[in-house]
Amino acid sequence: MCPICGVPLVNAGGPQAENEREFIRDRVDECKTKENVKAALVAEYGDDVLALPGTSGFDLAAWIVPAAGIVLAGLALAIGALRWRRTGEARDAVPGVAGDANAPDLDADLRRYDL
Repeated sequence: MCPICGVPLVNAGGPQAENEREFIRDRVDECKTKENVKAALVAEYGDDVLALPGTSGFDLAAWIVPAAGIVLAGLALAIGALRWRRTGEARDAVPGVAGDANAPDLDADLRRYDL
């Protein structure tokens, strides 16, 4: 993030954003790792430069809500799959429903009513 305007660095314009991009390029040219570049950015510009939500208070919701949504979606899919599977087993157990066990009876009934 640009520390002056608060815009993601890729979209930010102006001299401060260009200075920050140059700072990153210099670290990359020195073959620094991604973690080292991030640490240097934080040391130079402060914690807000990484644009990560905080880990307390309202900012904690930015971490919890997506994780909870993924867990709930997984549970919903698992429950839906189990119910779908059970309805398939129940349908196979119902007399008169075409299946491998009922095929001869169905064929006989169809021959009897053949026009």
